[in-house]
Amino acid sequence: MNNIVTLIIILTVFTLTVQAQNGRKAASLGLDVGLPIGNMSKSVGYGVGGSFKGFYGLADEADITLTIGYISFSENNNSGIYYSLIPVLVGYRLKHDHLYIEPQFGFNMMKVQFDRVDLGETVMNTKMSYGIGAGYSINNLDVGLRYQDVSANGGGINLIALRVGYTFAF
Repeated sequence: MNNIVTLIIILTVFTLTVQAQNGRKAASLGLDVGLPIGNMSKSVGYGVGGSFKGFYGLADEADITLTIGYISFSENNNSGIYYSLIPVLVGYRLKHDHLYIEPQFGFNMMKVQFDRVDLGETVMNTKMSYGIGAGYSINNLDVGLRYQDVSANGGGINLIALRVGYTFAF
């Protein structure tokens, strides 16, 4: 766990301190709302969380991104199951005017809590993750929709998430 925290700190500092030659340096704080799909939707409801996104400009129309966040999913149908995810994703944002597309790849630290009397336990794992998103960015406002998949034994965790963020440049 300490190695993961160290890696997150190093990547964040690198993202924020590297000088972009043609593009921008920026960061964004956002609110994320996720809707599980597939098997996950049977046991948990919607998720709410926040995220930090760093931008390293390669050119005016392209950025490398680093996203670190937290999203917690509510129980569904009295299942007694709660999920929370901490994604750490590197992406490539390709922009055209105010629209963008952004594939991402990285990992998720995942916590699953079983609160039913017969299952009372908590499981924590770190799993590979990928996603693809698209959105609209104008001035300091960034609104995006993404599909995210977290690889897991016995099937993945899939979700669709909406992110509304405020971006500030350095």
